[in-house]
Amino acid sequence: MKKLLTGGSIALILILSFYLYQKTTEPPPRLLGTYQSETNPPNIIMMSFTHEGEFEEYFNSKLVDSGTFKKEEEGVYSIHSENKTDLLLTQKGDQFYYYFDNDEVYLLKNLDKAPSSILTD
Repeated sequence: MKKLLTGGSIALILILSFYLYQKTTEPPPRLLGTYQSETNPPNIIMMSFTHEGEFEEYFNSKLVDSGTFKKEEEGVYSIHSENKTDLLLTQKGDQFYYYFDNDEVYLLKNLDKAPSSILTD
């Protein structure tokens, strides 16, 4: 009985250790696809990031900026356009905070890993 209890305890410790190791070494999300704000209604920010390293930024469904982005280090990306150069830090849950016009902060969450564009006339 004592051997069974000891063996079970060791197995439980090993399983918990493996689980915690996986959680702590999980890399930050990759910046790819479509992200949209859920804060500061009624204004909505949407950003789309492609496999080719390009992004588009929409404010209330209107294209306001586009350019390129690149990975600087794990979880850190830089975006570059004629209007700005900025850093984005991805967080758990595949989201990031974004400063629009340097005065409003929006939390953008990933909607889909497929990039989206809004067609305009």
